[in-house]
Amino acid sequence: MQPAEIPLASANVDFDLLNHSSTFIYPFNHKIASAQDRRRLESLEECWSPWWRRLDDRQISVLLDSTYFFLPYIREVLFPETSLVRGTSTDGYESSIKKLRYYSQKGLTYTCSDLPAHNVLRFAYKEPLLAEIASFSVVPFDRSGAPIRPGLPAQLAWVDVVVFTSGLGFLLLKVHLAQDAQTISQAMELNYYLRMVHPPSIDWRLPALSFNGSSADIKLRDLLDFLTQGFVDDTPIERDLLRYKTRLKETNAPRYSDTEAGQIFGERCHFLSYACVNFDSQKAQKAEGIFSNPEDHLLFEFASSLQLGDSVSNPMWIPAAAQTKQLMDQNRFAFWRCWRGMSLKESVVFLGTEDIGFNRVVLPQNIEYNYLPLYIYTLHQKYKLFTFSSELMRKSGRDQGNLSELRFLMDSFMKFRNRYWFSEVTRKPLGSELYRKFQYGLEVPALYELVSNEVKDLKEYYEQQHEQRISILLAILTFVFLPLGAVVGIFGMTFFSQGSWRSFIVACVLVEIVSLGVWKWWTQDGLPDN
Repeated sequence: MQPAEIPLASANVDFDLLNHSSTFIYPFNHKIASAQDRRRLESLEECWSPWWRRLDDRQISVLLDSTYFFLPYIREVLFPETSLVRGTSTDGYESSIKKLRYYSQKGLTYTCSDLPAHNVLRFAYKEPLLAEIASFSVVPFDRSGAPIRPGLPAQLAWVDVVVFTSGLGFLLLKVHLAQDAQTISQAMELNYYLRMVHPPSIDWRLPALSFNGSSADIKLRDLLDFLTQGFVDDTPIERDLLRYKTRLKETNAPRYSDTEAGQIFGERCHFLSYACVNFDSQKAQKAEGIFSNPEDHLLFEFASSLQLGDSVSNPMWIPAAAQTKQLMDQNRFAFWRCWRGMSLKESVVFLGTEDIGFNRVVLPQNIEYNYLPLYIYTLHQKYKLFTFSSELMRKSGRDQGNLSELRFLMDSFMKFRNRYWFSEVTRKPLGSELYRKFQYGLEVPALYELVSNEVKDLKEYYEQQHEQRISILLAILTFVFLPLGAVVGIFGMTFFSQGSWRSFIVACVLVEIVSLGVWKWWTQDGLPDN
């Protein structure tokens, strides 16, 4: 499917956007050992700064106030800078802002060295470098390589990186449409084109990104590899995107997106998108298809990145009635009349349906400062559980049944569960509901149950194997070594009576060495091959 601008079937109109933004989230494995990894942090200083440096004073005060959305422990994990400041809202967080500015002047390495060891690190792409790639157009192609439509102009508002000490990081790109007349269909196109990192099939043509009118053949994959330099490898960081693309062609240099993790887990970006439209003039329209109202119809297509009207007019994309009912019951959230949302496996969308100040200003602020960090926290749960599941299956294979490695994975899982797995992360009723919706949409509870059962079964299996070996060893000690010890004792007493102390001691040492060797071999972590 190659999207085009098709009117919404139920209303026969497109909807003008009152406000809009999309944050594309790319998961990757980083190599930052800890907040005290000075060598790697110093290499990142050239391009990255503490993330609050991109915020003005008012935004920092709003952010600090918004962090109380989370429970204390989660707050310090997601916003580690709160451990550096102790300001309050009574003075507008003025003292906190001054201290954060002081840390920003000291630089990235100095700031990170003062952060708690096990919390996340957050980085912001420096503004002068961001300005070079901020404006771009998305040019889609059909399978023959011909452009489908003129370039869709877009703007990068900011680029952040969030890394967890578990080795998992997320690259965040906040994008919005750049032209004056913006419609919901264009926002859906933007989400569709910018979520795909690798082509779904060999003959698929991914869209090109044209920066500042450049004709270079740059794909989203190139941009993501460019921005993750220094996080995923030790090669010198290239600051210019076009030179980086040229270097890749000339040297055939390795890139993260070619790795196994980059191919499988980085095939697509997750996205969290927000749009506000005015449905007042369309309320009288009757929804077509299997949707009960036009708002839910538009919400579904927005979350699924379909073309407008495809879910009721295109036979390939019309959902089954049972699937639609399940999505509306379990994946949709609609707490108030003026806005609603939906959480799917690869996307979360918020749709404001009335032209009111809350939808234009407050809702997008809540999304960026509260719901986006909550979504990142949930995404981290998902990908860590993916890692545990695949590693457990790999290590527990017949040829790799090494108990020490499995014990290490089990210990890591226990640490993950104690540090990141909580049923509640906020006291806010709406936040708790969103957290559960995010988890359900990402299928996190089912994955957690799968890993938990796998860990439990493996633990029971290897403990049973270990107990059997101990039982056999005790039998050997009882029926072999005790008689042997008696023989050695009689032998020793004979030599002792003749005054040969040396031979007696040698015999005892040999018996001890043999016993220790048998004990070590029989109780070692590695199990015999079947």
